[in-house]
Amino acid sequence: MQNLWTRFQFVTRVGLILGSALFLIQHGTWAAQAQGANALAPTAPFVQFSDVTRQAKLPRVKARTRGIAWGDFDNDGWQDLFVGHHAARPDLFRNQGDGTYVNVTASAGIDELTDRHACQWGDFNNDRWIDLYCSAGAARGMGSKPNQLWQNNGAGSFQDVAVSMGVIDGVGRGRSVNWFDYNNDGLLDLFLGNALRSDGASQNRLYRNEGATFSDVAAQVGLIMSFSAVASAVTDYNQDGLWDLSIATDEAIYLFKHTAADAFREQSPRKTGLQVQALDALTWGDYDNDGYADLAVAARSGAIKLFHNNRNGKFSDVTSRAKIPQAALPAQAARWADLNNDGWLDLLIVRRGVTHTPNAPDLLLQNLGNGAFKDVTGRARLAGPAQGQGETVAAADYDNDGFLDLFVNNGAGAIGSGFLYRNLGNANHWLTLQLRGTRSNALAIGSKIWVTTDNKTQYREYLYENSSSGQSSIRAHFGLAQDTIIQVIKIRWPDGQVQELLDVPADQHLVIEQP
Repeated sequence: MQNLWTRFQFVTRVGLILGSALFLIQHGTWAAQAQGANALAPTAPFVQFSDVTRQAKLPRVKARTRGIAWGDFDNDGWQDLFVGHHAARPDLFRNQGDGTYVNVTASAGIDELTDRHACQWGDFNNDRWIDLYCSAGAARGMGSKPNQLWQNNGAGSFQDVAVSMGVIDGVGRGRSVNWFDYNNDGLLDLFLGNALRSDGASQNRLYRNEGATFSDVAAQVGLIMSFSAVASAVTDYNQDGLWDLSIATDEAIYLFKHTAADAFREQSPRKTGLQVQALDALTWGDYDNDGYADLAVAARSGAIKLFHNNRNGKFSDVTSRAKIPQAALPAQAARWADLNNDGWLDLLIVRRGVTHTPNAPDLLLQNLGNGAFKDVTGRARLAGPAQGQGETVAAADYDNDGFLDLFVNNGAGAIGSGFLYRNLGNANHWLTLQLRGTRSNALAIGSKIWVTTDNKTQYREYLYENSSSGQSSIRAHFGLAQDTIIQVIKIRWPDGQVQELLDVPADQHLVIEQP
């Protein structure tokens, strides 16, 4: 596999961007390209999915489940899968590279019993072996709270170093986890979104990575809030080069704008236009290819909202214009992914039934490339099972065929099994990029990527997305429709360095190391 990923040759051009003027010019260019491309219709039939859970040798573990995370923990080029069951022992499945998985939980040493809510892979010590952080709720925050930081030793096993690294957060009622380098010092920091405890107390954590340990600087940088966090996600919504934080609560969406002083300033829902209640999930993605991340949210009321980024710090609710259907069925998770490789991000919504009722069907919305979406759930065969209650979804190309596959959990409020859905693909082309930092953090989290072909420019924020307890693969995936050559791949590394790759052939998995 390593040979497959390293035998490609391409021309690179490296430079540094020292100011913001060039970015403003580029943003205008991308917006113009996107506007012209919006008239393009999809060029191939939408894909279908097949339930391959049994063929992949993934046991149908019937348990309450909170959180899944895709990541290549053994660095063999294949995506492994962590399933963090709630109030049960987790499962770590190693991808064997032949379409099947083997359970290595016991040998990896991570089979600890606790009430996990969200887990996310990261690399806190920059040794190029991904580590795993898990946040727990611990009896509404009033019980024992063993959050875990599983350090990867590179030999297939892990060691919990949460206590020694100062990130156990014993009093927090854990809900969300996000790794990102907020101060751009080359070390990944850790944000924890906590729900209100039974005594009414709550405190989010921003653990700054000091190298030998972590320090909680949430209060110092302005990330303390008196609301109950449900989900959180990182984005640079205003394209100023600083990573912002979005937090969903039971009442609203709060954007925390990252300022140049390494502090965060709360932007109220009234100011941003992000007004929606009873949230369960939020997910960022540039659905209209204008170079700015837009926001989709899912709510327990059944509401599915799409907010367009107006590029001025404000957002417009375009749900109706985008023809996104609504139903009185609780929506639990949302995920952007270009599932048919046409160059436009599609939207998958995981729904659940209410207590003592059958599971609600999930919803897959195809991006038509003109600002509107179409329900293709039945055609794609992704409605999901009748048993359990839908919890979350995460995307990864587990078989390395260039098409994104999905793992969906169905153990939210009732016992249910997870399902692996294989994408059967179509005739469209694709490209995936995996970045490796040198002067930046080893995973290159916080990079930005623009891919330009004849028809359009696509933008990706290179982050481990974990907006609703489901972590997709970190690889940047681009559908290319009928384009076989990428004219320019532009990468802005976290430290500001810019690299360009010219005339790159399609249908490749590329691993790119920072110059």
